[in-house]
Amino acid sequence: MSPLSFRNVPRETIAAIIVAVVVVGVIASRITPREEEIDDDQPLSLDAPVVLDKDVRTGTLPNGLRYYVRENAWPGERAELRLVVNAGSVLEDDDQRGMAHALEHMAFRGTQHFPGNTMDEYLQSIGMRLGDDVNATTGFDETIYRLTIPTERAAALDSGVMMLAEWAHGVTLDSGEARREAPIVFEEWRARNDADGRIAEARDRLVLGESRYASRAVIGDTASLRRFDVSAMRRFYDDWYRPDLMAVVAVGDFDAGSVERLIRKRLGAIPKRERARPRPRVDVVPPASSRTAVLSDPEVTSTRVVISFARPAREQRTLRDYRAVLVDRIGRAVLRARLETDADRAGSALLTAGISWRRPVRPIDLQTLGATTTDGRTADGVATLVAAATRLARFGPTERELAAAKEAILRERREALGAGSVSSDLADELTDHFVQGDPAPSAVDAYRWTNELLSGIKAAEVSSFAESLALDRHPLVMVTVGAERATDIPNGATLLAAADSAVASISDETRDSLATAAVMSELPRPGSVRSRRALPKIDAFEWVLDNGMRVLLKPTRSTDDEVIIRVAAPGGASIAQAAAYPSAYMSDKIVDNMGVASTSGYALAQLLDDRSVTVSPQVNDERIQLSATGQRRDVELMLQVIHLYFTAPREDAFAFKQYRDRLTTFVRDRMADPEAVFADSVSATLWPGDLRALPATAAFVDAIDMEEGLRFWRDRVANAGNFTAVIVGDFEVWQVSPLIERYLASLPAGHPEQSRDLGVPTISGRVERVIHRGIDPRAQTRITLGGRIDWTLETDSDLNTLRDLVALVMQSRLREQMGGTYDVSVHVDMRGGPAPVFEMGIGFMAAPERIDTLAAAALAELERLRIKGPTREEAAKVRAAAIRHHDDDRDGNDYWASELVAHSMLGWSLDSIADHGTEASEISASSLTAVAARYLDARRYVRVTRMPATTTAAR
Repeated sequence: MSPLSFRNVPRETIAAIIVAVVVVGVIASRITPREEEIDDDQPLSLDAPVVLDKDVRTGTLPNGLRYYVRENAWPGERAELRLVVNAGSVLEDDDQRGMAHALEHMAFRGTQHFPGNTMDEYLQSIGMRLGDDVNATTGFDETIYRLTIPTERAAALDSGVMMLAEWAHGVTLDSGEARREAPIVFEEWRARNDADGRIAEARDRLVLGESRYASRAVIGDTASLRRFDVSAMRRFYDDWYRPDLMAVVAVGDFDAGSVERLIRKRLGAIPKRERARPRPRVDVVPPASSRTAVLSDPEVTSTRVVISFARPAREQRTLRDYRAVLVDRIGRAVLRARLETDADRAGSALLTAGISWRRPVRPIDLQTLGATTTDGRTADGVATLVAAATRLARFGPTERELAAAKEAILRERREALGAGSVSSDLADELTDHFVQGDPAPSAVDAYRWTNELLSGIKAAEVSSFAESLALDRHPLVMVTVGAERATDIPNGATLLAAADSAVASISDETRDSLATAAVMSELPRPGSVRSRRALPKIDAFEWVLDNGMRVLLKPTRSTDDEVIIRVAAPGGASIAQAAAYPSAYMSDKIVDNMGVASTSGYALAQLLDDRSVTVSPQVNDERIQLSATGQRRDVELMLQVIHLYFTAPREDAFAFKQYRDRLTTFVRDRMADPEAVFADSVSATLWPGDLRALPATAAFVDAIDMEEGLRFWRDRVANAGNFTAVIVGDFEVWQVSPLIERYLASLPAGHPEQSRDLGVPTISGRVERVIHRGIDPRAQTRITLGGRIDWTLETDSDLNTLRDLVALVMQSRLREQMGGTYDVSVHVDMRGGPAPVFEMGIGFMAAPERIDTLAAAALAELERLRIKGPTREEAAKVRAAAIRHHDDDRDGNDYWASELVAHSMLGWSLDSIADHGTEASEISASSLTAVAARYLDARRYVRVTRMPATTTAAR
């Protein structure tokens, strides 16, 4: 069609184009002024300072406290508040180990104006969830208190700033409250004392060498935690919680001037410390030579190699520093892609591989090459990692690699420029700016700097980055391995010799050619749209294609230049017969690894990654789905890949074998993890004798067959009429209309399918089982209730609200009142099909000698809720949190995509999505009492408990 011709174009299309032109003009008027702020006529000077975002109000109060205040409208009616204390565990005296972190806990146990638990009670009363909206963290170098406060009421914001002031200067450290909090902190230590925690602690001691950091683990030790010395905490509080070591960060939907005045009023009243203990500088001395170490633990589930290169932490004070960080990012991106390719090669010693950056403590940065290796090939794995870095250092990146890495970085900045930032991200940036000097520029400045600086970065500079990863830079080579295979690991001299040999063997550059090709060689013939209708209540459109596929279109402006596509159908793995179930359940992973048409799974993943696009197949018992995310420009690519997953899933025996070999290694090694064994025990107890309950076991993996999995996938996607496609995001309907016709309407029609009843057993009595696994001194239990349901929109809402109530009650009873556990998890699962069921699981960890008492208390609380219902205060907290958190979600693209798919699969009215906020507002004590009476029955449950092994393995 000629650009100026509208002959034979339907009237509604012409109208849509006219409206679109107007809309585009409106959008352009919204975006253009922001883009005009980028002044490209002024060349950058590398010696220019990295300036702070000009929209941030900042200053220093007379007492020395620093503040940063910034207005930000997303999310609306929310503010992120931070109290940042430039003091952490590294400043502890010998008798204070662990007390910096304990002090952070005690800050929630009483201040001058919020005694006891009244702070938590108030925050919950205005809809805040403890842990999500109210939290704090202690590190080696700093302590950070965080609030996500509603701003629609000025009193709440004032109270939030007042709480920051109370933490800064008014913590009471009451000895009675300390006795109640001490067991909770000890349970946090217990929760961390797993294989990952033990290995991380050993790793940090090696990285930190002889520095003070190595002897100041944040959590402390059991001796100090049992003492829980309030006088030691008070001394730490008096020494280090002082205004000249503090900052307040406030970002959100508020008036910046008013918040600045609040900060001055509340925190300016804290007296200046005239005589203060100097904050010492703590250094980490780099090693004088390369070192090797083998870290073994009975519960480690894989053999992992890491090669860490420490260097003094890089400051980012000038644009030269900023540019150096960009060079590092490019180098890591190129090397990461190469290592992933190496891991996918036939016969590779690597199962997974990559490179990362982190700052474990303030004085040093770590660049780390890491990989999981196949059995008996650890030295080969080290050689492969070193060879990849050496090859990049000698020959540099290809033009394509360099361009792709630059484009990915610039795309990230472009998206931030268009969409704006979330308040929590901005608050985190300003926090890092205060404690580490990291840059916190405006989105406009960050885009301009990145755009101009990237263009001048050459391949030679990326080679220099790779040269910093050479063996002569004295790395730490660590191997983490299960205790039973520790003797198979070569000694340090052998590992370093393997690395040296790899360096010496590199004589030329032999990288693969990975030129990007079109994913679809021949475009399909377009189909057509059978019917169209508007859904004004939710601002969406519903189309039905000639092949029977339903398409739901929801244009939004919540995230600039983001489009989400989901194509889903009921049925899923439940349709498969029992013998074919493992292959059907894993068919999504099978086709994902093998690719589409002539494009391998790896090549497809790299092509999509180059565009920052994701397209992934998913299968569960009730549903088959393809999910994609990208930018407006990527909609056609996403639909092409989706079309090929429907019409041309690839058969690749080698890729399947490689995937299955990795899966076999994974399921074998995970049996060393006591929590994995515990999870399998829960499933096996709920579904006795059913292989479908244990998809991560050797028996399940052995039953996976490539041809059976492909057959199942092809049978499902042959039925396009059974699918609903949901497209949500920043697009115009007229833009995607021809793409829908070409790539979705052209799919084969097929016939409808529904999921099958898997015969999930119902819980009819009390079942209790105990297993003994793990060397850690802790027990773990999960109580599961459940039964048949009529899965309606009302039922779904009721069960999710009930979950929130049970979580609130359990946290209050088991943690706050009994001090028996650090955290309680409560989840609800609902399964559809001909006989829908629900399960509610309540899980926690505790000391072995207390686990039964806590479980009895949990069951008693469930019975209280069933018989008496919640208190009026409990109901009010659940209602306030439900209203507040629904408001957080309702504008997001992911929220709308998920809701549209779920309502479509379950046959619920799409218009009802608009009413979810009213459901939250109708929560009351009486409504919760009725729901609890219907679904909570502590007389029928399954309880599985893990106790420590009776014999302790050598560590």
